[in-house]
Amino acid sequence: MNADQTVDQVEGILGEMGPVLGGLTKTIDDLDVTLEQFDESLVTFSATLARVDATVTRMSDIVSRLDAIVSRVEGVVVIAETALRPITVVESAGRAVASRLGLVDQN
Repeated sequence: MNADQTVDQVEGILGEMGPVLGGLTKTIDDLDVTLEQFDESLVTFSATLARVDATVTRMSDIVSRLDAIVSRVEGVVVIAETALRPITVVESAGRAVASRLGLVDQN
């Protein structure tokens, strides 16, 4: 009689396991689909990172060129200031003379 009860218990457990295993199979199938979608997302993300890297490289080149242009403009400004310095001195002296002669308001 104990053997019959044990067999009945095992059959009951196995009978209850069927739906659980069916649900587990569906869950694993859903996980497989999710992993495939995740893999596609990783491929897209990798391609995006490659484009970002290429853009950063191009931006670095542009910044280098702009830095060279700024250096040249600074050089031109220094040359222009040096070239205009005598004119500024003459203008300042002329204003001082005109002021002393009363030809210009001192405001």
